[in-house]
Amino acid sequence: MAKVNLEKSTGISPQKFKAGERPQFLDSVYIGDSRDMSEIPNNSVHLVVTSPPYFSIKDYSKDGRQEKSHSDKARGQIGDIGEFDDFVAQLLKVWRECERVLAPNGKLIINAPLVPMLKKDMTTHESRHIFDLNSAIQQSIISGLSSIYLLDTYIWNRTNPSKKLMFGSYPYPPNFYAQNTIEFVTVYVKAGKSRKVSESIKKKSLLTQAEWVEFTKQVWNIPIPNKSDLAFGIHSALMPEEIVRRCVRLYSFYGDVVLDPFAGSGTTLRVAKELGRKITGYELVPQYADIINKKIGKDICVLVKRSKPLQNQNVASVPHHLIGVVECADAMKYLNNLPDASVPLVCVDPPYNLGKGEWDRWSSDAEFMAFTRRWLDEVFRVMKPGAGLFVFNTPRNNAHILRHAELHGLVLQNWITWDKRDGFGVTKKRFIPSQETILYLTKCGGETYFDSEAVRVPYESTERIAAAAKKGILKNGKRWFPNESGKLCTDVWHIASERHKTKVNGKIVKTEHP
Repeated sequence: MAKVNLEKSTGISPQKFKAGERPQFLDSVYIGDSRDMSEIPNNSVHLVVTSPPYFSIKDYSKDGRQEKSHSDKARGQIGDIGEFDDFVAQLLKVWRECERVLAPNGKLIINAPLVPMLKKDMTTHESRHIFDLNSAIQQSIISGLSSIYLLDTYIWNRTNPSKKLMFGSYPYPPNFYAQNTIEFVTVYVKAGKSRKVSESIKKKSLLTQAEWVEFTKQVWNIPIPNKSDLAFGIHSALMPEEIVRRCVRLYSFYGDVVLDPFAGSGTTLRVAKELGRKITGYELVPQYADIINKKIGKDICVLVKRSKPLQNQNVASVPHHLIGVVECADAMKYLNNLPDASVPLVCVDPPYNLGKGEWDRWSSDAEFMAFTRRWLDEVFRVMKPGAGLFVFNTPRNNAHILRHAELHGLVLQNWITWDKRDGFGVTKKRFIPSQETILYLTKCGGETYFDSEAVRVPYESTERIAAAAKKGILKNGKRWFPNESGKLCTDVWHIASERHKTKVNGKIVKTEHP
């Protein structure tokens, strides 16, 4: 497939800026991937209203009737992902960016449907397979984002459904299919107190009693868009303006900033602007830029060319009074004293839930993992972009920790095996455990410092290396000489534990800390 020159084919001008410099994000729709919304500063958006891709049932390179292609498939299109779990995981990266840019008490509103699959496309059992996209997104957000909470759910009843009839076993029982005529509009809130606004802003944002009664009914009877929408027949999944209007009126003040990370044809941005809100958004498909500009009434779509990735977070510093101090206190209380994005490296050897003491004992594994996720969330918060995290634990516990870390966008660099060399074990019912796991993870959005030269280890074959130091070893036509500092360190560490090194007369001496 030929490469497309987006500037030439769409007429969209690139917005150029230097690395580390943020562009003016208001009244801009960025033609790019919303999994990275580096152009938008932290805590700067008051409301997000969006409708993400509907898994693989829509082809966003085709027109509204899904008949003719208007463009090549967009590189990085989340809607083209074929595995549902992978699809939801990639959406979570967008929601994580929304969490970052939302102000405290800001709202994230997501419109999502049930996704019934045709049996010719997916067969998992005797009846059709159906994905509950709203539920999947909700579970990923609740478990994967530490400061976003469920606030409300509305049901959009499409009063003029245009979907094809679903027959199932019609006209006989027992496998009738519901006529997929609803979607969900789910409201999430970012933790934090509401801000104070002026009386004049309150008056401009006022809802009448009739509006309040109608908008807060949990079922919204709203037709799907028709030919009066400029994007009718162009975009394959139009959101009704009335849904956006209710969301904006209910959950934002006049003058607030509204974001749509899946801008599509620009419906959210158009309505928000008409209601006196400031707007910003992202859209991956450049061919939608023209219709977005028409809906807004001016050219607001821009391409962004980055020489280097921007950092997603502002970087702070650890308070001076905490430097060089080891506090005997609850770790959660200590972490709460640290600013966001202030720590460049975290090394932690937490409880393992092995019953080594009262501090290492929980009534259930679920309770232990809930505790583990709480302190991890605080650690993720205080880490600088690019910061490293080393976590010591059992292989089983670290498997759960790794999953939680990846849900929060951290990247696994190494799964390190610590060969403790503790001598002989006593069990004969399984293999003798003689190792622990150390996870080395990094946080996205910044440059990671890693000095491989500082952790070289001695060569194992001393005689061969001694000979090579004099004459070298011929490898691939070149003569190789060993490094005086040793070889590069691998992800298997052969280091005896302290209790093994401090034996008395060959016996392990019990220490104050196990």
